[in-house]
Amino acid sequence: MSIGKLIVALGLVLGVSGFIPATALAHLGEDHTNPIEARQHEATTNAREDAKARLSETQKDMCEQRATNITTIMGRSVKRAENFGSFLTTMSQRVTNFVKNQTKPVDPALITALEQAQAQFATDLAAMKEKAVFSCNSDSPKEQIVAFQQAHRTILQDLKNWRLALKDIIVLFKPAQVDAS
Repeated sequence: MSIGKLIVALGLVLGVSGFIPATALAHLGEDHTNPIEARQHEATTNAREDAKARLSETQKDMCEQRATNITTIMGRSVKRAENFGSFLTTMSQRVTNFVKNQTKPVDPALITALEQAQAQFATDLAAMKEKAVFSCNSDSPKEQIVAFQQAHRTILQDLKNWRLALKDIIVLFKPAQVDAS
C-alpha cells in the first residue's frame, strides 16, 4: 500500500471518528473526562437498572397472577395420580387374591414385576408431591414447573408400567376366545 493511500485511509478513519460523540466513546469503556458526560452515563445506567427492576416487578406480578392456576393444576395432577393409584391398588389386590386361589401356576416374576411397579409408583408419587409446590419468590419459578412436569411424566410412565404388569397376569387367566366362524 502506498503512503498516499495510507494517509487517505487514515484521514477517513480520523474524519469518521470525529463524528462520533464523546458520550458514545465513554460508553465503550473510556474514562469520563467531562463531569457532564459522567452524569449522562450515570443517568443512562440508572435508567437501565430501573427498567430492569420494573420488568422484573412486572414479571413477578404476572407470575403471582398465574400462581393460583399453576398450584391448582399441580394439585389436580397429584389428586388424579393418587386416585388412579388407589384404583390400581384395589385391582392388584384382587388379582393377587385370585391368583393365590387358582391351581394354575403363575410365574413368580410376574408377581414380582407387579409389586415392583407398585413400589416404584409409591416412591415417585411422594417425589411428585414434594415438587407440587410453586412460589414466585423462589430463585427460578420456571425450574419448579419443569421439575414438576418431569415428575408428572415419571408418574404417568409408572402407572403405565403398573397397568401392564396387571394386564400380563390377567391375560394368563383370560379364557381363549373361540372364533365363531
